[in-house]
Amino acid sequence: MVRDNLNLLRKKMRENDISYFITADADPHMSEYVGGHYKVRTYLSGFTGSNGTLLVGLKDAYLWTDGRYFVQAADELKGSTIGLMKMGQRDVPTIVSYLDKNLKKGDKIFFNGNLISISKGQALEEVAAKHNGQIIYDSELFDDILNKLWTERPEDSAKEIYTLPSKVHGENTIKKLQRVRKHLEEKDADYIFISKLDDQMWLFNIRGGDIECNPVAYSYTLIGKNKAYICLKDASLSDKLIKYFEKNAVSIISYNKLSSLIKKAKGKLLLDKDGTSYGVYKRLEENCQIIFEHNITEDYKAVKNSLEIENIKGCYLRDSLVLTRFIKYIKENATKKHITETEAADMLDNMRRGIEDFIDLSFPTISAFGPNAAMMHYEAVKGSDAKLSTGGLYLVDSGGQYLSGTTDVTRTIILGKIHAKTKMHYTKVAVGMLRLMNAKFLYGCSGRNLDILARGPLWDIGIDYKCGTGHGIGYILNVHEGPQNIRPFRRAGEYEAKLEEGMVISDEPGVYIAGQYGIRIENAILCKKLEQNSDGQFMGFDTLTLVPIDLDGIDTKYMNDDDLAMLNAYHKLVFNSLKPYMKGEELRWLKNATRNIRKFSKFNKEI
Repeated sequence: MVRDNLNLLRKKMRENDISYFITADADPHMSEYVGGHYKVRTYLSGFTGSNGTLLVGLKDAYLWTDGRYFVQAADELKGSTIGLMKMGQRDVPTIVSYLDKNLKKGDKIFFNGNLISISKGQALEEVAAKHNGQIIYDSELFDDILNKLWTERPEDSAKEIYTLPSKVHGENTIKKLQRVRKHLEEKDADYIFISKLDDQMWLFNIRGGDIECNPVAYSYTLIGKNKAYICLKDASLSDKLIKYFEKNAVSIISYNKLSSLIKKAKGKLLLDKDGTSYGVYKRLEENCQIIFEHNITEDYKAVKNSLEIENIKGCYLRDSLVLTRFIKYIKENATKKHITETEAADMLDNMRRGIEDFIDLSFPTISAFGPNAAMMHYEAVKGSDAKLSTGGLYLVDSGGQYLSGTTDVTRTIILGKIHAKTKMHYTKVAVGMLRLMNAKFLYGCSGRNLDILARGPLWDIGIDYKCGTGHGIGYILNVHEGPQNIRPFRRAGEYEAKLEEGMVISDEPGVYIAGQYGIRIENAILCKKLEQNSDGQFMGFDTLTLVPIDLDGIDTKYMNDDDLAMLNAYHKLVFNSLKPYMKGEELRWLKNATRNIRKFSKFNKEI
């Protein structure tokens, strides 16, 4: 099917004098996860990961993806004639550098300008001009070509939007708009244009359902010093919502009349290069003086207020209780009963649905046994999924959307006996997670300053995981949010945020051995202030996740005294937090799962 897709696409390329065709799974708002209507790269290539860009030439085709998907992409691209480009690896070119090397004079690069960011569009524009070539970013031509190839393309979504009650958001829209307008004054700007969906949901205290597991609604926002506008799909509106926006002095414009919104923007306009499409930018620059700037709303959104933090802590407690009970069941039954990856995922998903303020999953549950767990974002398929069995590792990465927060947690569960080397890897991952969780650092640090704490124990044994250590986590919003992150390197042109009090971040080092197993242990952590003295403001983290780490995977000889103390202290916290909700045999299991452990000598005696 993929080969047929490429052959048909190349026929259309020749008809339209196109040299290179570029696409990704992307929507007009630069969302990380997209609805089925926008999964163009998935349809054309067969690769199903959330991040990847497909470049099709008249003879060759390549797909670029990051380290989370190297194993998965290699498997899904087999027989497709599409080459895999492993981003960030030695001697692997970027898309732009590949084009720079291969473009011929007059070549035309084609992409949908509404589905690619300003920064990426400008880079393609520059490389094309360097070779006396041309970019074509016509969205209508893109859809015309695609619809002839993809005859059963899903319709776009427009679910009803709902507002958040004051007991949930902690800051009303009027106050949030005042913050944005104050920023406009500081930047001597007239307007800010916002395309990113989660930023807009935060700003207006609304949520939607247009993208699976992401409670967002398709929208665009323009804010001036005295006026505010939002573009929304007609089908997503209700009388209650219309009155809500009237009350907050926000004018609604139909989503399919974006041109009307663009015409209202004049003067100096703040615009995010990575959060706005190239196509929208080209229209805005006709009447505006563009000032490129990272969306200030993303910074505001990332710092949770006191009410949000209170809700988040309760949310993680309830979510952790459910996951702990699931782990108990798996530990006790996986080697006795026939349990497949999809059956285990369905069980956990249903357990989460029983939590009182459950809305949805925060992402499809990753339920992976044995070699499948080496694919970081593996998706089990019923009928071809693995059965959980003794002597292996079972990784479950999951989370929920609740009216009190968004959760994301991973545990790797030991089923039966495992090899000593596997235990070493498991222990090193646990140590890395604990060291980062217990970090103490000066204010002003970014996640790049802290990444080594989690990655260091693995680098010590010559192992690396080809992804970041942590990402921001939204509040009743996207499970991945910025600007905060924890990774070892800064990407070119990337906005690097300081770690601020109130930011929620994941802490998830791992080991991934292709064909054998994957290990990931993930806690969500909340950034907080510690003491302040003559040396500055010190910062640290509170853990939100309260789920046991499987002690069957721990080998204390790979831990120093501090590591052991941190593990025991964490398990004491888990036990004390969950014990009020357990009793009898369940409580006895929890007590054993969180027991204090000590070091043993080579003679197997306690030290």
